[in-house]
Amino acid sequence: MSLARRQCLLVLLLLGSSAALTADDDLGDIWADFRSFAGKWSGTQSGVWGDGAGIRTFRFFINDSFLEQRTALRFDPQPANPDGDTRLDYGVVSLDRRARQFHFRRYYPGGVFVEYRLKDLDPAMGRFVWVSERVENALPNTTVEYTVMREQPARFTDKVVLLREGQEPRRVIDGRWVRTP
Repeated sequence: MSLARRQCLLVLLLLGSSAALTADDDLGDIWADFRSFAGKWSGTQSGVWGDGAGIRTFRFFINDSFLEQRTALRFDPQPANPDGDTRLDYGVVSLDRRARQFHFRRYYPGGVFVEYRLKDLDPAMGRFVWVSERVENALPNTTVEYTVMREQPARFTDKVVLLREGQEPRRVIDGRWVRTP
């Protein structure tokens, strides 16, 4: 096969694969169940660091291809956290279109990274259950389950539970969030 013919074939293959990667097939509005989270939320969290308060924001970016989550919480000095601290975390939700599977990658203080997959979604109940597929810089054999419950259009709760082999599940975070203007 001539060089010109191979180049033409390569261009056609690249164009075809690019279209296949960006095609939404019959997915419709893939973010419909997540859209109500976009915006600013204020809330409280209690757990292993004590009781804290802060702000969480969600926004879509890169032409609605991803959902970004940012959280900043302040924990004043208290018995569970004598020095107090500010905890920041960052996350991105994406969709693996080929597998039709949502993933949530979250970055926590201390270099902890958790990659979740959406295990259960019940839009009628407003429940999103994420389970870790990979946890970096945490104890070995740790699975993390992150559950979000929409209680009202402007209110949700979230919880993080650690699951370790041979141990009882341990709830490490309970959060309560309300939409802010």
